[in-house]
Amino acid sequence: MTQALRRAAGTVVNEIATRLRDPATVLAHTQAALWSPQSLVRGYPSIALLYAELGHFDSDLRQVAHRYLELAARHPETDPLAGQLDGLCAVAAALRVAAHHESDYATLLARLDPHVIAGARRLIALREASRRAGEPTHAVVIDCLNGLAGLGRHLLGRSTAGPAGVLLEVLSSLSSLREPISWHGVRVPGWWYHRTPLLPESDSGVYRYGAAMFGLSHGLAGPLALLALAWKAGFRVPGQYDAVHAMTEWLLQQRQRDDAGWYWPALIPLSHLNNPAMDRPQPATVSWCHGSWGTARAVILAGEAFARPDWTAAAAEVVYAVLARCQPDWAIRDISLCHGWAAVLHQLCRFGWSIPHPDLAVAADDIARRLIDNFRDDAPFGYRYRHSSGETSDLPGMLEGAAGVALALHAYLTGRPPASGWDSILLLS
Repeated sequence: MTQALRRAAGTVVNEIATRLRDPATVLAHTQAALWSPQSLVRGYPSIALLYAELGHFDSDLRQVAHRYLELAARHPETDPLAGQLDGLCAVAAALRVAAHHESDYATLLARLDPHVIAGARRLIALREASRRAGEPTHAVVIDCLNGLAGLGRHLLGRSTAGPAGVLLEVLSSLSSLREPISWHGVRVPGWWYHRTPLLPESDSGVYRYGAAMFGLSHGLAGPLALLALAWKAGFRVPGQYDAVHAMTEWLLQQRQRDDAGWYWPALIPLSHLNNPAMDRPQPATVSWCHGSWGTARAVILAGEAFARPDWTAAAAEVVYAVLARCQPDWAIRDISLCHGWAAVLHQLCRFGWSIPHPDLAVAADDIARRLIDNFRDDAPFGYRYRHSSGETSDLPGMLEGAAGVALALHAYLTGRPPASGWDSILLLS
């Protein structure tokens, strides 16, 4: 990173932090239809995460985080079934990240623990019902942001404060995914799930029998990351060891290869299990939500937790192969932390801290420069989010907006994992 690039990145981070500092101004520039007060995507908690991180470097900004959290906590529960994506569980996740010390927000977090526990137990019951019926599981059991894997990561972060018991229940439930089932005459892994709106439509109905998804947000990588992180932290249940090994080995078996090297697809249909040679899936993108790099991050976490350098090396091969592909093939349309250039930058940084390689640093500089060059002074928050329809919106939050870009650039600038651990919400840590 050159000094000029460092200064430019710092300027962008400071400018975004200035523009997002006043909640009333943020609301005035955000379309009402795109604002949800308790959302980790487009609400007060998502912006609080930026100031929670920056508050470790400028104590005055902790008060800005506090203001956003206070506004979020004032609202009634918006969606009790949204995992940590929305509602009081989203507020709890942001409070956990914003706490610099165990005593910070302790009373409010304790009040919100029952909401998180109730949400987790609803999903555990859903998982158990499908397990007893011998049917595929449900997307929300696996999901990071609005499912059990994400709530489990929050509980892991809260484990010293009381709710460790339900964390073990979550780990047991996700560990049960190691058990395969027979589905329409095919033996499928336990993380196979039913047809949902997450799965692409097709004239042939190729996903009518569900799918296995690979990414950190909606796929197997989420439960794997949580089980590995919990194991490393000393939280272990019967079946967890076997589950991590089964998940990791299955992921490694499902790698595909092209001229650039190894890759993971985003998902596979039932027909692929029937005939892998004739139904070869394409490489996933480099997005956080569906991308190969999210899957690689989960395998690296498992390799670290279980002292398996061979797993880490296999994941690294995928990381380097993605770099070898031409960037236009990455199919990135926006700047977001979910599936845009900010996601690429932060994942590059995460890999660079785990598996140092000069190509990672060069790529990180290139992506940081791209984000800096895309800053728009005429946009209220400095960036505009591009929807899949091609339309653009001014979004301030973490996953799709300016706060997420600032968080990624700030981590790039510091050269070390986030002080607040904000990316634990994304199961990257």
